[in-house]
Amino acid sequence: MTYSSPLPPERESTPGDLPPDPTVQWADATAEAPTFPEGAWSDHRAEVVDVLKPGMRYQVKYEGTYWRGQPANAETNFSLGEIVAVLGREGNELIITSLPSA
Repeated sequence: MTYSSPLPPERESTPGDLPPDPTVQWADATAEAPTFPEGAWSDHRAEVVDVLKPGMRYQVKYEGTYWRGQPANAETNFSLGEIVAVLGREGNELIITSLPSA
């Protein structure tokens, strides 16, 4: 069986050619903490649906998909049903933090 791409050869690309996902910022490997454009961070929210390891790992629902979430600050604990801000993504985990009080 041979693979045939639905794109013409001139339109095919490799993963390195594709732009990053516009809805989730990629964490900078050299940064001490994840960064996100000022003002835009509160636009990306997720719901905590499971506590895997308090203060370290959570299961969150973001844009209809389940992800593992890691708090930006290790001392932060989230509870089930809490809505959190998504700061970015590191590998296949979202970096999350508490939403500011209104």
